[in-house]
Amino acid sequence: MSQSLEDRIQQLEWRQTWLLAGVALIGLVALWCAFKTTLNPIAEQPSALRTKQLEIVDSSGVARIRLGAPLPDATLDGKILPRRSPASGIQLNNAKGDEVGGMARLDDGTMLLCFDRNGAEASCMYIMPTGEHGLWLGDDAGKDRARVMVTADNQTKIVLDGGTLKNQVLFLAGSNGATLLEAHDGDGRTAWKAHSAH
Repeated sequence: MSQSLEDRIQQLEWRQTWLLAGVALIGLVALWCAFKTTLNPIAEQPSALRTKQLEIVDSSGVARIRLGAPLPDATLDGKILPRRSPASGIQLNNAKGDEVGGMARLDDGTMLLCFDRNGAEASCMYIMPTGEHGLWLGDDAGKDRARVMVTADNQTKIVLDGGTLKNQVLFLAGSNGATLLEAHDGDGRTAWKAHSAH
C-alpha cells in the first residue's frame, strides 16, 4: 500500500512538472509576441483614402456615382461625349450608365453643378475662367432658355430665350447704375426697349 502511495505522489510530481513547463512555454510565447510587436509595430490606419477614382455601383454593376480626378468622359446611349477639358469631381449616372448630372472643376478653370433631363443639360450653375458666373436653364434639346449671370465686367444680366429665338427678353443692370430692358419679336427685331443711364 505504501508503494502505491509513492507511485501516486510520483505521478502528481510529474504532472506538476509538465504543468509548470506548459505555463513557462505559454509565457515565453507571449513574451516573444510582445517583443516582435515592439520591433515591428502595426502600421497606423491612414487618415485619408487616396485613389484616383471611386465608383458606387448598383445591383447590376453599373457605376451610378463616380468621384474622380479626372472623371471619365460622359456617355449618352453608349456614345462617348469628350469633355472640352479634363474634369475632377462627382459624376451622376442613370441605370444605363449615362451621365445625368454632377459637380466638377475643369482644368481650364470652369466650375459646374449641372443636372440633365432627357439626354440634354437642363440646368447648370457655373463659374467661367473669364469671371462670368451664373445660372443657365435649357430645354429638352439642350438649347438656351434662361440665363441669369454676372458678367466678366460685373454687369448683372437676365436673358430669356424662346424655343427658336435668342435674347427674346434681355435685362441688363450695369455696374455703373445704368439699366436696359429689351424685348424682341419673332424676327429678332427690337419690339420694345427701355433704358436709363446713370
